[in-house]
This record gives sequence, C-alpha cells and structure tokens, in this order.
Amino acid sequence: MPFDASPALRDIERHIDLATQFVAGMDHDAFRDGARTVYAVSRCLEIISEASRRLPDEMKARYPVQLALPPLRDGVAREIVAFE
Repeated sequence: MPFDASPALRDIERHIDLATQFVAGMDHDAFRDGARTVYAVSRCLEIISEASRRLPDEMKARYPVQLALPPLRDGVAREIVAFE
C-alpha cells in the first residue's frame, strides 16, 4: 500500500498558515521583542521541519524545495518556499 503523505502535507500547510497569522501586521522590532510570537513561530517551523521528514523520498525528488532569502525589505527577511 502506498504511503499517504496527506497528514504531513496538512501539518505543513496548517503551520505555515499559523506562523503567517502570528506575524501578520508586525514589523521586525515587534516580532523580535515579542517572546511569545518568536516562540510560536519557532515551534511552527519545528513542526514544519518534522512533517517534511515524513514525506516520501519520491515526493521530495519530484517536488524539490527551493529556499531563498530575498533582499531585506523593511528590515525583515522573508523565507520563500516554492514547490516546482
């Protein structure tokens, strides 16, 4: 029976959404100074990382992830995750 990647993909999507909501409307200083927000976003990134390890190798090979840090904008670097 093939491995069902749906739960891992749902975890990834859910925690990307949560992290985005946690930082909505914040500038870099507000984020840096908000210990709860930093902790919450860090935890989301941990969960995303753990979930990505549960994806089958075939899926990872078919959809390589490219991480890029664009130039700083308003003092905040944003990570862009693109699935090709």
